[in-house]
Amino acid sequence: MTGFEVRHGNPSPEELGVVVAVLSAAIASRVDPLQSQHAPIRTWAMPAKFLRPTTIRPGRGAWVRSGRPC
Repeated sequence: MTGFEVRHGNPSPEELGVVVAVLSAAIASRVDPLQSQHAPIRTWAMPAKFLRPTTIRPGRGAWVRSGRPC
């Protein structure tokens, strides 16, 4: 929105100034709704972080390797 238009009535310069100030402030204070709803991701509480990587291949000795720590 680049400008304002008076569609009905004849406002005084003071009234028009108040309306322009309020609308300009409202436009300037807009916040992206997606950013305001989501909190930052905290990885310390992610259960997947504690899972072992899937590098165990099937074959001879796989059951032994499955029990070894990474």
